[in-house]
Amino acid sequence: MNDIKTGVLYVYSFSLFLITGYLVVYEVALIIYYVYFKVRLNYGESPLSNVQVGVLGRRSLRVLFIDLDGTVWNHLDVSALTPPFRRVGSEVVEDSAGIKVRLSRGVRKFLAGVRGLGIVIASLSWNNPVKALEVIRAFGINHLFDVHYIEPHPRKGEVMAYALMDLSEKLNVRLGAENVVYIDDRDIHLSEVREKVGDVLFLRAWRDFKDFEEAYEIIRKYVE
Repeated sequence: MNDIKTGVLYVYSFSLFLITGYLVVYEVALIIYYVYFKVRLNYGESPLSNVQVGVLGRRSLRVLFIDLDGTVWNHLDVSALTPPFRRVGSEVVEDSAGIKVRLSRGVRKFLAGVRGLGIVIASLSWNNPVKALEVIRAFGINHLFDVHYIEPHPRKGEVMAYALMDLSEKLNVRLGAENVVYIDDRDIHLSEVREKVGDVLFLRAWRDFKDFEEAYEIIRKYVE
């Protein structure tokens, strides 16, 4: 009897070991694929060739870089969640463990409105790119972005500098700090962004504006 119990426990432990190893290899492989083989850039559904880049206001705003965790949605780390994600409400998705992520109120209208001003919409996120993109698609908002810059490290200044070079080439226009509005719920990346890119227009979510309707009005004032 003891031999049977020992055998069962051995099989159970070995199975857990195999499953854990598989999940680790899977996560690493996905990150390598998206970050290196995709070379940073994951396009949204809106083709950049259709974006009408306008000269807007004193700063000539042309690109919005927007954070995801704590900004576009309420969850602070979707990289910690477990796919697949599914829609369970008009503004709510959940992962396979039932953990819910809620879209920030008014963000759909905000993104559509800013694109309507002729501004390129780019996500800028410290995240697992696979999981973050799955959440975006589960919410059905991928078409509201022109491009995604999602990387699993905190160096947002480095990523933004690369993004501006990349977008400058693709749009055939020189883009710099004076063309950028950057929205994030934290300012911990701001010093590096200003070191690498320059004096971008920074709006801290929930401090510089109370909701996305107010954020839109702030940006629109630079257009008039």
